[in-house]
Amino acid sequence: MGPAADVTDDRRSRRRERTRAELSAIALRLALERGYEHVTADDIAEVADISTRTFFRYFATKDDVFFLDREERLGFLREAIRARPADEPVRTSVREAILSLADTFEQDRDEVLARSRLVQETPSLRARSADHMTEWQQLIAEAVAERRGVDPDRDLRTQVVAATTVAAMQAAFTVWQADDGAGTIHDLVAQALDLIGED
Repeated sequence: MGPAADVTDDRRSRRRERTRAELSAIALRLALERGYEHVTADDIAEVADISTRTFFRYFATKDDVFFLDREERLGFLREAIRARPADEPVRTSVREAILSLADTFEQDRDEVLARSRLVQETPSLRARSADHMTEWQQLIAEAVAERRGVDPDRDLRTQVVAATTVAAMQAAFTVWQADDGAGTIHDLVAQALDLIGED
């Protein structure tokens, strides 16, 4: 493939991401207006002026449209942990990477807050979110194990670091939502991580 093909692929990728973002924004707006159960993939597609079949080219299920940035944030965290100094304590590396991730939520805090509330109020989305938390924990465990040179599934310290980090993040978001988005996610996550201690 030559430069022209690369440019074409880049454009397609950007166009796809813009369309996904548009569909996600429409889905959130409709769910907030009507209630999640009263919004279908057909409704989202109609507002976006695309066919339902086209909608399902971008998202496998209706639930998936509410977790647009999951893969991006997972990748961000993985790379953020890997980028930390090799001689840094593991918990410090994970903490700093998590706080960098928390900063990304601040960029769209109103949307993040609305989406988080919708997830908590909707059983199917809450269940999907719980599955995603398992993915976050596994990613952290694998990143920590890579730094420590151990098997992530057989090393207790690795699993404890991953599990407590995810629990701290969840606790911070719970408080943030309950306080109507008061304060910053960064500060709340930092406080939550402080409560689980250091190495």
